[in-house]
Amino acid sequence: MSTLRFMRKSIRILLPVMLIALMVLWLSGVFRKGVIAGGKIEVKERSAEGIHSVEVSLTRLPVTMEAVGAIQARCKIAVSPKVTAHIVAMPVRAGQQVKKGDLLVRCDERDIKSRLMQAREAIRRAEAERDLAASDHRRDRGLFEKAVIPRAEFDKTDARLKAAAADVKRLKEAIREAEVMLGYAEIRSPADGTVIDRFAEPGDLAVPGKTLLTLYARDELWLEADVRENDAARLRIGEHYIVEIDARGGADERPAR
Repeated sequence: MSTLRFMRKSIRILLPVMLIALMVLWLSGVFRKGVIAGGKIEVKERSAEGIHSVEVSLTRLPVTMEAVGAIQARCKIAVSPKVTAHIVAMPVRAGQQVKKGDLLVRCDERDIKSRLMQAREAIRRAEAERDLAASDHRRDRGLFEKAVIPRAEFDKTDARLKAAAADVKRLKEAIREAEVMLGYAEIRSPADGTVIDRFAEPGDLAVPGKTLLTLYARDELWLEADVRENDAARLRIGEHYIVEIDARGGADERPAR
């Protein structure tokens, strides 16, 4: 019994050892045939003479994207009068192109001319009154210095001269204002552009603050477009991009904003 027990114990010990040894031999390739041993293989060099070759270079290809948008005016110009007068003529229509200095609106200037004529007539009378007061002032000053007239009488002459001079100054300001307002009777285009809308007709009363026309400068346009989120990640503010508009049939380079 002791011998049999010894053999069984030996088998239990040797069997795992033999299995491990067999696995090691199997993994090392002892039992596999036709396996190429590791090492360097010499490759015969071939000459490139006579073989067609092409030069390869790094090239940047443009990324194009399509988006739906609209061309908008960067800033609209609202044309309104600075005087209250009836409109005599409006020689432009919506959609018409105008150049800087072209006549847009002409207002009735007769009232302004009438006020200007009245102011000029009044200043002639005021200047005559001022000259007479200056003459009296020079005379009374001499008499006052000689103690011929009292101080109160000289003060009246001095006050009349100052009032006459103030009237002349006020009327000169009125004449300058009327001359400026006369220039506002005609409204001319402040820039090259296109008329968008027309809100008045000849015969209407033009008042300050009332918009008569709107226009935009042709060189001040921008494109507003909805760009997909994936495409928007490629855009950078301030970079210039070539924009091609189908309706226009051309391309422009514009900065992103």
